Amino acid sequence: PLDGWASAEMLALLAEARLFRPQLAARFVLNRCAPRTTIARDTGAALDAHDPPLLASRVGQRVVFAGAAATGRLAFECTPEGPAADEITALAAELEGIMR
Repeated sequence: PLDGWASAEMLALLAEARLFRPQLAARFVLNRCAPRTTIARDTGAALDAHDPPLLASRVGQRVVFAGAAATGRLAFECTPEGPAADEITALAAELEGIMR
């Protein structure tokens, strides 16, 4: 719920920014979400009806992100074959597709 409340302020800022740049693109992404949980499912469902739209990619709550930040590396550098790297790769690919 805290993220949802914070998103309301972000949406207000986005609306203001679009007054000056109507073409400004924005998307929601679920981050630090636990898979197969009610809260992740409900949050995704709630965001489906909003503008900006929700990305299909999700980033989970992963220990490797904390370890990567502590060492100044990327999750991909820590565990290139791990699920965190896969999630970030999928997110980057989805964002690249939007930018084309």
